[in-house]
Amino acid sequence: MTPCSNGGSPAVARGWADNNPIWALRPRADGPVIGMIGLGKADESAREVGYWPAPEYRSRGMMSRAVTMVCEFGFHADGLALGRIGWHAFAGNHPSAAVARRNGFRYEGMARLGSVQRGIRRDSRQAGRLACDPPDPAEGWPSGV
Repeated sequence: MTPCSNGGSPAVARGWADNNPIWALRPRADGPVIGMIGLGKADESAREVGYWPAPEYRSRGMMSRAVTMVCEFGFHADGLALGRIGWHAFAGNHPSAAVARRNGFRYEGMARLGSVQRGIRRDSRQAGRLACDPPDPAEGWPSGV
């Protein structure tokens, strides 16, 4: 996992400048981008993790490892020293929920019609991890999520 270079993208540079880091996932340093992960600002001591892997790289554990590293950076005093990292995804996005659950995110509920996808309002699930929470797989998620 390497920080995204500016590469002509003002959004990436602005994200890092605003303490909203974004990383590219690559199979090797000079390889193609096979996923992205970032921490978007919620407030001064909280961020929300967002991630996507290329379809052909899903179900390989790559994203779980990336979330582990990003959370370590986010919570560490030499990183962002955050108190909370949140997660949300559309209801039914079981792979994303599995990554969050494996990384210690505690299920917090469903926001009915809480997000918009392609102009259509949809339910979304929410979870969070506090700096004091262990990174072990979290209990308490509804079955089937």
